[in-house]
Amino acid sequence: MLPRRITGEISPPAFTGFIILLLCLGSGVHAQVMRTDGI
Repeated sequence: MLPRRITGEISPPAFTGFIILLLCLGSGVHAQVMRTDGI
């Protein structure tokens, strides 16, 4: 859909944001598991 030049400029930040989102979700799940184990 987008020209390769634009895709190339948008992809790296989007990929970084996706990684950060995964890390946030992973740490959130880890915190919930720790809480459940604590109870």
